[in-house]
Amino acid sequence: MAILNLDATLSTDSDGTIESYVWKENGTIVGEGITLALSDLSAGLHTFELTVTDSDGLSDTDTIDVTVSTGGAPVVIINSPTAGQTYSAPGSIIIQADAFDSDTGIDLVEFYAGETLIGSDFESPYEFVWNNVAAGDYVLTVKARNFYGAIGTSDPVNVSVIQDTSPNPLQITITSPSEQSVAVEPYLDVEGTFSGPENSGITVNGVLATKNGNHFYASIPLEPSSNIITATLISYDDRTASHSISVSNFSPPSNVLIETGALQGLAPFKLAVKIVNNENYDVEVSWNGTQTYTVAANSEFPLESVVSTPGFYFVNISVQSEFGLPINKNIKFVVQNEADIDHLLKNIWNDLMLSLSDQNNESAISHFGQKSKEKYALTFETLKSDLPQIVQSFSSLQNSEIHDYYAEYAINREIDSENMLFFIYFEKNSYGIWKIKSM
Repeated sequence: MAILNLDATLSTDSDGTIESYVWKENGTIVGEGITLALSDLSAGLHTFELTVTDSDGLSDTDTIDVTVSTGGAPVVIINSPTAGQTYSAPGSIIIQADAFDSDTGIDLVEFYAGETLIGSDFESPYEFVWNNVAAGDYVLTVKARNFYGAIGTSDPVNVSVIQDTSPNPLQITITSPSEQSVAVEPYLDVEGTFSGPENSGITVNGVLATKNGNHFYASIPLEPSSNIITATLISYDDRTASHSISVSNFSPPSNVLIETGALQGLAPFKLAVKIVNNENYDVEVSWNGTQTYTVAANSEFPLESVVSTPGFYFVNISVQSEFGLPINKNIKFVVQNEADIDHLLKNIWNDLMLSLSDQNNESAISHFGQKSKEKYALTFETLKSDLPQIVQSFSSLQNSEIHDYYAEYAINREIDSENMLFFIYFEKNSYGIWKIKSM
């Protein structure tokens, strides 16, 4: 049992003698005397008041703050990842934890893989991004230290990083901004490179990225203070790879939003932007520094531009208010050629035909949308022994019409000496991946 000793021996009286020492907490007398020993104090902050009175009846007071510790260690909980979670090599693992201490608060949080210290954090939310993790099994723990030096350790979390052995492995890397960057505007431009199947999609913190060759681009809104930026590559066969970085945001708060529609589509392509001004004053909007518009207080203002030539384009939207720094959003978009989409869709079809000829139903089903998989999985399994002959009876794929989010094709097949026409429908999902809807 800990004992707190209060000592008033440094109290003096220049023209008399101190006759009484009274100790109080929250107005209640807890003891008298030049020294006082207290026990059974609850953990936390205690404020004691000392009143001394001399032989002439004159008094003076002083206070002291004392923090009482229970001597317990902090409590640490890993929120992410969860036990058994898997990643593709090279892995990018976001470790997020909560740490609590009833005595003094948290001084330091450390992240471990096995016995190896891989990162640390001094402020809540406690998180660390562990990048370029090689294939293997890992045991993650988080330790928290309070200001008395007591250390608490989380329960271990086991994760695995798996090497992608497919013929076309996935990899994605954020090249800009760099790790631990500081942002001073509410929108962040994210760029990077990737490798994998042509029919893949990329999101950055849930925002669909624009792809141009093996590069990707996204402009995302930031939360105040700390942000984890995660770029995720999703292939048509549901494999994923990701890369994450930490970014701090010190931009002033703003009630002006810059919203965009689709950033990739067929020519002629209409880029649609909407300015949402939730401020109580007008703002000025600049389009690429050449055109300026006034957006009234508490209103929305649409901006549009039609581009007829396929290619990669860049637009800067800048919002200037009467107060604070301008808000900039860099919009990068791709205008596609119909021939390129046609080439991609025919490749998907050809890969499907090859999988069916090889009676590889699992590979074949990967080209279908989620709602169609169950139906066609059953069909292909029922016809499995006949699939090579059925595929041989199909004509080549014939283009009918292609749009931004769906396409219609057709094939011919002779059945009982009758030439029949079958339509094939493709659709692009929310990740920008083309899937077969029906055939």
